[in-house]
Amino acid sequence: MNGYIFPVMTEYERQLPFYAKMIALDHQLPCAANPNGLDETTAILLRSGTASLFLQDGGQKCKVMPGQLVLIRRGDSFEWMTETDAVADSVIFEGEQIEAFFDLPEVALTTGVWHLASAEEIHLLFLHLQRAAASPEIPNSAGVSAAVYNLLAGISQHAAANISSSLATRYERLRPVLDYIGEHYAESITLKTLSDLLGVTPQHLCTLFRKTMHSRVFEYINLYRIGISKNLLSDSVERSIREIARLVGLDDVSYYCFIFKRFEKMTPGEFRKTFAC
Repeated sequence: MNGYIFPVMTEYERQLPFYAKMIALDHQLPCAANPNGLDETTAILLRSGTASLFLQDGGQKCKVMPGQLVLIRRGDSFEWMTETDAVADSVIFEGEQIEAFFDLPEVALTTGVWHLASAEEIHLLFLHLQRAAASPEIPNSAGVSAAVYNLLAGISQHAAANISSSLATRYERLRPVLDYIGEHYAESITLKTLSDLLGVTPQHLCTLFRKTMHSRVFEYINLYRIGISKNLLSDSVERSIREIARLVGLDDVSYYCFIFKRFEKMTPGEFRKTFAC
């Protein structure tokens, strides 16, 4: 289904954290200009053709190529010119948390042209949003809101000033390290072992890991171990806490209990009493 869809917008929908005022897939993109800016943030995925985005505040002209995402934040003045027949997916966002989402330090997407690690994946998220908005279920506000959030999450993961810096690309770069932690959490893990997997220095790994995972390397390892131990505490009531600590690579049971309480705000024993089968 192509063309424009305008979901029902009652006061309830306007108060949802994430919603869409308009969705369109594979539509002809017209020229547009707004010196006063838009009332809502808009995202445009160029599917074919070429276009230019002129940012009037900064006097910057950006060439837009197929597979790139244009984000126009609320209130930012712009001019949009299509140089050849431009076909795009578009969404006008609505919702109380839209601007706060784009302002998150981990997202930090401003008005401009963004590269995408996977434009096709973003197109599929547009498609899911369109289907939710066109659903015969009335009302389908929750489905539309969830689809908008999924699109936002996909954009935040795949959009970057250049392909190599996108979150999705950084995750793939770290994949050998994350897989190793998942397979060897019960063993002693060194920073050198992990950095050797990527062929980088330990310092470079720490920087990449913190930027991607928003956590230090060994903090993540301990979080992973605590997560595994929570399953053991709830499912294996016959095992002692000391044995569980050893099974997840923490031979010092006192240290295990210390970090468990730091992360979970309760002791392993209290957790077991609460969640054990």
